[in-house]
Amino acid sequence: MGRGIGTDIVRRPQQPAAPSLPQLPSRPVAPPIARSRQPKQEPRSRPARTRLSVQAKTRRTRRVSKRWWLEIGQYPLIAAVALGAAYSGVFGQFLIAFYIAFAVVTRRTSQLSFGAAVFLLVTIPLFQGLNQPIIAQNVATYVFELLAFGTAQAVWEQRKIDKTAN
Repeated sequence: MGRGIGTDIVRRPQQPAAPSLPQLPSRPVAPPIARSRQPKQEPRSRPARTRLSVQAKTRRTRRVSKRWWLEIGQYPLIAAVALGAAYSGVFGQFLIAFYIAFAVVTRRTSQLSFGAAVFLLVTIPLFQGLNQPIIAQNVATYVFELLAFGTAQAVWEQRKIDKTAN
């Protein structure tokens, strides 16, 4: 017979597999604990709606619906204040002074001041790119003031922590 595709393959005889050892548990197994039968609990029903809860819900809904104009009106107000602070250095200084007074009275953390400063810091190259160097200069001034105030706040917070630790 001539050499073909199937004749040049040498098959090795299969060796019998080694006998497997019985699997031993890695740790002792405790016998299962019998569970005591507990009586079935009936599902809890929802409390009945009272007239008072319905009235409270409608009152809450009415209160929100009366303030819809505040939710819509806050965005143009924020935009107007931001533009006023950007174009007028004096208005921006008053705005920063108001924020400092607000933060001191309400005892805000320094994270808020640093967060606002970092956000404004990111906008400086944007204004430079838009060819608005005066706005960029005003924003840089606000960033400096917020960073200075934030540092003072952080020192004050650290002193309070040190006093309470001792």
